Amino acid sequence: MRNMKRVLSMILVVALTLSLCLPIVHAEDNSIKVMLNGTYVDFDVEPQLINDRTMVPFRAIFEAMGATVQWDQDLWQATGEKDGKKVSMIIDSTEVVVTNNGEEKIISIDQAPTLVDGRTLVPVRFVAQAFDKIVAWDNDERTVIIFDLEYFVERLQEKAPNFYEYMSTANSIPENFKTNDDFELSIKAKDTQLDESGYINVEGNLESIFNKTDAYMGLETAIEAYNVEFDKETAKKEQIDVTLDMYFKDNNMIMKTNLLELMDSDELEYNGKTYSIKKDGIVIDLSQLGVEGVSTFEDIMNLTKTSYDIDEISNLINQELYNVDVTVQDAKDIITMYDIMLDLVTDDKFVKKELSNQTMYTWTIDKADIVALVIKVLTTGSEITEEINAEYVKVLNDLVKDFEMVTKLYVKDNVPVKAILDFNFEIAEDEIAFDMEMNWNEEVTNINKGTIKINHPNYENAFDMVKYMQEQEAMYEEAQKRYELSWVQDSVTIYVMNEVANNQGKTVEQVIAEIYNENGWTEDAKEKLDLEDEIDLSKYTLTKNGVVELI
Repeated sequence: MRNMKRVLSMILVVALTLSLCLPIVHAEDNSIKVMLNGTYVDFDVEPQLINDRTMVPFRAIFEAMGATVQWDQDLWQATGEKDGKKVSMIIDSTEVVVTNNGEEKIISIDQAPTLVDGRTLVPVRFVAQAFDKIVAWDNDERTVIIFDLEYFVERLQEKAPNFYEYMSTANSIPENFKTNDDFELSIKAKDTQLDESGYINVEGNLESIFNKTDAYMGLETAIEAYNVEFDKETAKKEQIDVTLDMYFKDNNMIMKTNLLELMDSDELEYNGKTYSIKKDGIVIDLSQLGVEGVSTFEDIMNLTKTSYDIDEISNLINQELYNVDVTVQDAKDIITMYDIMLDLVTDDKFVKKELSNQTMYTWTIDKADIVALVIKVLTTGSEITEEINAEYVKVLNDLVKDFEMVTKLYVKDNVPVKAILDFNFEIAEDEIAFDMEMNWNEEVTNINKGTIKINHPNYENAFDMVKYMQEQEAMYEEAQKRYELSWVQDSVTIYVMNEVANNQGKTVEQVIAEIYNENGWTEDAKEKLDLEDEIDLSKYTLTKNGVVELI
């Protein structure tokens, strides 16, 4: 239930952040280059740096981005137009007219277009961003790097039309619906060198109810872990049952879980009142989470239903790029990896079938697909002989004992109504063996059949987690202001406060007694607080409120 462009944008953000760090061959000259979607743009007049702005010939850059170009000799005005957006720039004028679907806006820029050798040069970053492109700068290579989200969409549509159709249409979210998910995950591992093996199995059910203004999600999970140490001939088996209930109503979210009970912290003393976490839960005011435009559950649903347009996507990724050093090699790797990943969703692997009242998509990936994917990643951009390639294939086939993923996705009226996943992955070598199996079955029912009643707990009795955290933070800040705390002071103070908060029934005085008494710091204080030996604890004392002071 996600918008295709939004998904692609997130893929690109991750790729930009986690792209491969391969060796880079630096440019030998000081010329400036422009790379669009991994390919250099050719110019008949070299890009130039004017007032710290990279200027390029307008016709070449507009046409490279797919825009049609017009030149008005009388006005000395260059205009590029694409997909309902028009950018008009006049020589020596810092005012640019940007028209988007008939709505005109005048934008001031700090470097006006200029004439060089008979060519109109324009600021490449502004032009690219005006047409919703993503822009970065590789200082070592002196290269402007531009990404076009439409390129990724068009490549997907061209190479994997079934997957494109699914991502672009199966994204409707009903007003009211239920989901039921059954899942099982098992992982087995064996280390023959250490003579150890382990096994973990997770079985569970997730039930969800979504209305226009409220929702419920309930998780029940049984976790079983088994560990064998061969050298000791001992076996350890543990099992734990976890429950989590989450309720959304108006501007509140309330959580109830047995995890707090398992940690022996079911009750919490706060502001003279005892809260039962197991019975009444923890409440969080959605308006206090700091998410722009979200103060109620209805806001969350509306935000989910609102598809990001291309402007928002570009702005989002551009913000990410300001915090990430993107290189020319990164740009090439991103394009290469994207194309390689598309091999996993081509129509022979992502198959469409029309049923009587819905559409079924079957996505199948096997061992051969994974081996081929890894080989492409290892060999792309390198000169690999047939003998080396054959050796890679043999090693991978020996290592990957099994890989199979079969996913069935059912869509009705643009709503995903059912999903079934069967997954198995097994690798083994001389010293290590690893086997993972996963099964997931989700079904969506009661679609738009009216409001489904949800029995919400009493929010007024729940423990206000955000308010508690805000008061704790304010207490820390006040302690820092009052006592001008150094690192050792702050760490000890926080230690005392956390001990009180995390250990029900233990008072501040009891915690202080563990590390400090009338004779000063106790012998194990350094160990408890993880303080360095060179710190002179004799200079510090603890108040009765658990605050550190200099003596």
